[in-house]
Amino acid sequence: MTSFDINNNGLTELNEHLYRQVHTVGEILDNLNGVMTSVPLAVDNKATQIWLDLQKEWNNAYVEMTQKLNRNTLASMDVQQIFNNGDNRSATIMMS
Repeated sequence: MTSFDINNNGLTELNEHLYRQVHTVGEILDNLNGVMTSVPLAVDNKATQIWLDLQKEWNNAYVEMTQKLNRNTLASMDVQQIFNNGDNRSATIMMS
């Protein structure tokens, strides 16, 4: 017989941990973007476009990462719910 075990609480903790880490990255980027506003003055406007391009690139990468994480987390939560429903259904059948 095949068997497997799903750690539902562990999955929930993992999803929450990922959300916290992405939020932390967002805060770091917000701080970085604040610092970057002074770069044009610091480099006498000679490298402004380079910094603006890089800033746009890392902001876009963060948005993409957040969107993927949200999609995958929702999928993970759906799977977790399916297993919970299966566990509950199995318990109901066994108890009847």
